[in-house]
Amino acid sequence: MRYEVDVIVQHPLDERAGRFLSDVLRSANKVVGFRGDDRTITLTVEAHAMDRQGAVGAAIREVASIYPLVQFRASGPPRRL
Repeated sequence: MRYEVDVIVQHPLDERAGRFLSDVLRSANKVVGFRGDDRTITLTVEAHAMDRQGAVGAAIREVASIYPLVQFRASGPPRRL
């Protein structure tokens, strides 16, 4: 099954981060969108998993590969696609 999971990253969405994430969207990563403010970025990740818990784990792993040294957490329940 496919899910969308929002993951909040403890990093401001400044101009540099916006350019970086725009490049991420064009690459092979599973990030399908992002939004943020001066404190956090929320990444929306497409995750393939058997259940919601697996989807959260897959999304967390994807964000960890993009932002390995930053704290983050899932936000809300995964949404089925």
